[in-house]
Amino acid sequence: TFDEVPSIKSLKNAKAFYTILGECFEANARWSVLKQVPKLGDENTPIEQVETFYTFWRTFKSKRDFSFNLEHDLETAKNRWERRAMQKENEKAAREKKAAEFERIRSLVVLAQNNDPRLLAKEAKARQEKENKLRAKLKAKEEAERAEREKMEQEQRAREEALKRQEDEKSSRKKTATGGKISSQESSPVSEAVTCRGLGRHKKWGLLGLGCWDSRQGQG
Repeated sequence: TFDEVPSIKSLKNAKAFYTILGECFEANARWSVLKQVPKLGDENTPIEQVETFYTFWRTFKSKRDFSFNLEHDLETAKNRWERRAMQKENEKAAREKKAAEFERIRSLVVLAQNNDPRLLAKEAKARQEKENKLRAKLKAKEEAERAEREKMEQEQRAREEALKRQEDEKSSRKKTATGGKISSQESSPVSEAVTCRGLGRHKKWGLLGLGCWDSRQGQG
């Protein structure tokens, strides 16, 4: 009946969901204060209408009257004091029934929301999109880090190559300078000293290149 909340086991598939809960919500719609009551719909109902449906039922206002069929019949009261006591007990019972009605509607809405194939599909899609964005973000981060590493490696190679060129140029200039100095020494008579050996005597080439002289000359 419409006063009962279906069991979750009865909602074994989408067809059962739309059929059972659709009838249940329509039965309770008769008590709505508002005349325009949205329907549960089916798998082809746009998600915006589905969300409107649940917004309506989460704030459902019932005009159902629970003042009838209560425990005490006021007409049977023996006096006004007894009538007043019976009326208070009836009012309390009516409030309890009203609260139970509110809780029943709330449980019905929760049951439907938690098992609605359309909402479940929307949530699954949202999770998938979130995961895709996270993977894309991680991939972009990895690519950025790889690009940064490659850039640093290229800069390091460039520095090493520049340093090697500098060392090669320095070495080349040093060889050129050393070769020129030797050539100059070979062409200067002032910087040379040649020992002439002959006949057992030592003859030295003068600093000015004037000839050989006998080392024994001038000895007494």
